Amino acid sequence: MGGLATCRDLVRSIKAYRRGLEVKQGWLAQSTPPTTNSDPIVFTEADASGLAGPHNDPLVVEMEIGESMVTKILIDTGSSVNIIFKDVLIQMEIDLRTTEHDVQPLTRFDGDTVMTDGTIILPVYVGGTMHCVNFAIFDKPIVYNVILGCIR
Repeated sequence: MGGLATCRDLVRSIKAYRRGLEVKQGWLAQSTPPTTNSDPIVFTEADASGLAGPHNDPLVVEMEIGESMVTKILIDTGSSVNIIFKDVLIQMEIDLRTTEHDVQPLTRFDGDTVMTDGTIILPVYVGGTMHCVNFAIFDKPIVYNVILGCIR
């Protein structure tokens, strides 16, 4: 949760790197219908033009969760848990009383253990399909709004 495990970057350096890129601002937009386009996502050398290498960058996407378009979603295939931050749920106007209050310990990559605030199941729209995803709720926001470890 503090940075990239593969290159041991700190959140501060990730933020600085992100500021160096031209990134669309804002983290929640009005709800839009899920796309039905199933074309593969392909990156070319032209896409990497102007970026400093090596290219060991996190995959950060936006997608529809519930009825909101959420940006700054980190895809972390090494994570065994999906995390959504409490501030994001509030911004999405999710009633926090509907969440399960089963508090669980999470171990961060630095070995520190923190407790979740509970869990919530939300629909996530990916590739024209809907998946019900169980999220651990965490009250300590970082540079991302959601961390997706796996969608099953």
